[in-house]
Amino acid sequence: MPSIEIVCVKQNKCSRFLKLPFAIRSEDKLESYRSEPLFKKDFDKLNGCIYHLGCPHTKYKRNGFFEAYDLLSINCQRQEETIFLEFKNKYISDIRRILKTLLEKSHEEKILFTSDYQFSDNKPKRIMNLSLKQFWDLHKNKTLLFNTLYEINNLIKAQQAPQRRPPF
Repeated sequence: MPSIEIVCVKQNKCSRFLKLPFAIRSEDKLESYRSEPLFKKDFDKLNGCIYHLGCPHTKYKRNGFFEAYDLLSINCQRQEETIFLEFKNKYISDIRRILKTLLEKSHEEKILFTSDYQFSDNKPKRIMNLSLKQFWDLHKNKTLLFNTLYEINNLIKAQQAPQRRPPF
């Protein structure tokens, strides 16, 4: 079963997301729910808050099995080989809002979006320095992958920084 976790780098206090149609749990200790997490070494180097996305039926469960399968599109669920990650349309606007909010709350303007699917043949990967737009373009093109850590930065601000003129 898939897990989807988002780390808000250097966030001091976890944000609350109310009235979501699916489950979300947050903690200020960066620990995956997976028994053998793919990205533990990455999490161990950071501090901040972690957000675990879960199926709607787990919204009010306090413990027990927690996974994100029902957040995935039918095309994603029916893949013969579990390769690409695609959310159901009805959840995309809420997930967009979560990612945008967390990017703004990060004191480094950086979040990590991770996916872990035990039945995927994808080897763990890290894709760094994406903008939110680039992330959602991957999603739209069905090239957002399972078993991958995506580092999303607020690149727009960096690109808009004024250029310094040479001193001559």
